[in-house]
Amino acid sequence: MSELQDNNRTWLCSCGHENNSKFCTICGQARPQITPPANDSSITDNDDSWTCNCGQTNAGKFCTICGAPRPQAPVTEVPTVVKPIQPNISKNDKAMPSPKKSNSPKIHISPKIMIGLGIVLIITLGVTGGVLAKYYFGVEATSTDISFTGKTKDKDSVSSTEFWANAESDLSIEGVELGNKLEHVHELLGTENNITKKVGGQLYSFADVDVFFNNDVAIEVISKSPDARTKRGIHQGTTEDEVLQNYGQEYQKVSVVDGIAYDYTLKTADDKTGVLRFVISNGKVKYMRTWLNAPANTSQNTNQSGNAAIKVMQNYHQAITNRQYQQAYNMLTKREQNQMGIYDNFVKGFANTIYSSVTDLKITSSSPNRVVLSYKLTAKDRVAGGKVMVQTFAGTATLILQGNTWLIDEKSSKKTGSRME
Repeated sequence: MSELQDNNRTWLCSCGHENNSKFCTICGQARPQITPPANDSSITDNDDSWTCNCGQTNAGKFCTICGAPRPQAPVTEVPTVVKPIQPNISKNDKAMPSPKKSNSPKIHISPKIMIGLGIVLIITLGVTGGVLAKYYFGVEATSTDISFTGKTKDKDSVSSTEFWANAESDLSIEGVELGNKLEHVHELLGTENNITKKVGGQLYSFADVDVFFNNDVAIEVISKSPDARTKRGIHQGTTEDEVLQNYGQEYQKVSVVDGIAYDYTLKTADDKTGVLRFVISNGKVKYMRTWLNAPANTSQNTNQSGNAAIKVMQNYHQAITNRQYQQAYNMLTKREQNQMGIYDNFVKGFANTIYSSVTDLKITSSSPNRVVLSYKLTAKDRVAGGKVMVQTFAGTATLILQGNTWLIDEKSSKKTGSRME
């Protein structure tokens, strides 16, 4: 259509007014353009002319009627190929098989972080498990609530959790009284951890105490933990003042390897004699021990066991004076040898000793297999300058019968004086 034909074309505006001009004379709206048919090719290979949207055919770059620019030929767009970025992979990572493709974003966590998270998880589980274990299974031992740690301890077998306070005699630890039968001890403490054969009986090891039995009768009890208590509530860790307040001043004070022993001579429920010992170290109870003895018999003519024990003590110190150290060392039990140290150290301890003698030997308690003696010791040692130092001691010794031989199982002494000769 030519420009003239288009200018003379009549058209109906959207406002309803009919016009012959390019704009509506009522509302000013522009005359709508006529779009050429789709099959009407306005551009040919041999004709460089083009038809504007306004209908005007042009040869230049702009329409001579409306000034519109000549449309550009369509450009075929070539897709851009983007090379994927290769991640930084270590040698160890390359050795691993490639994971399956996933639409989810990949997150790389270093091994150190993984290890750290693992440790945190283990600690968390451990603490949680410990809290739960204590909540469900553990009961902290107090004077009114005792935890039972024997292998097969049955709380229902005991009428009261303060069973140690229900003992009939003060010669008891953890409720086990001297003279108790093995069956009753099992009811109190459960199954033992192990049994060791000893001279004169068997040692049953429980969680908190060791009990020595002779013919299935308890004749000695030793504490092993703060949970073990006497009838009056004393335990490992109790202060020396509390011991004296509870048991009084009627004790025999003895120096032992582990500290100072306070020995109380007491009676069982059936009127047998025994000793309750508190070993004090740094002002507190280190351990407790109670043992059963026959009534003391100080008559050396009628007490065969006591005489034999006294003779061994005299021979021991005479062997030291004679420098027969191997003979003296053989008079000690394995337990006492361990306390004194190996044989070479034992010998070195008497390197300057020229005289050792015990006097005033007395039997403080005795039984067929055990004797406790008190004595006075005089020792002479050579010191620098050729002088001789004389020292005196007061001591006690426990001897036990092993087979047919009496051996020194424990001895302790306290210096009472010294002088130079």
